[in-house]
Amino acid sequence: VFLTVLCILTWVGSGLGFLGGLMSLTVLNGASETFANLERTSRVNTEFGTMPSLEEYIFWTNLQNITALLVAGLCIFGAILMWQLKKTGFFLYLAGCVISLVVSIMAIGVLMPSGLAGFGMIAVVIGGLISAAFIIMYAVNLKHMK
Repeated sequence: VFLTVLCILTWVGSGLGFLGGLMSLTVLNGASETFANLERTSRVNTEFGTMPSLEEYIFWTNLQNITALLVAGLCIFGAILMWQLKKTGFFLYLAGCVISLVVSIMAIGVLMPSGLAGFGMIAVVIGGLISAAFIIMYAVNLKHMK
């Protein structure tokens, strides 16, 4: 029962992550225009640190969105396999969590101005703690998987 609840929570969370990544990819053009306007505003550059160039912003935002889709897919597929009591699913889920954490940390260094990077790191730490909790809870159930 516990494993079933974890899998359902993973499906819901990863499904929302997949939709979020998909939506972000579709609205990137509008965000690029907004970013270009912000880049021209000197107040943003002096108060919070240097903003990345528009090209860097688009590259890292696309990388994050594509990674979100990939990670969501890995986690959903991993949860399906774990629900079927297959250990392979745990390792797919673990890989998805690690990839998400690594790309998020790398992107914060580029996308967030130095004055705002702390807020981004707080979000990454919270997401990492939630992922770690799920990894631990899934790991407890590894003994029931083949």
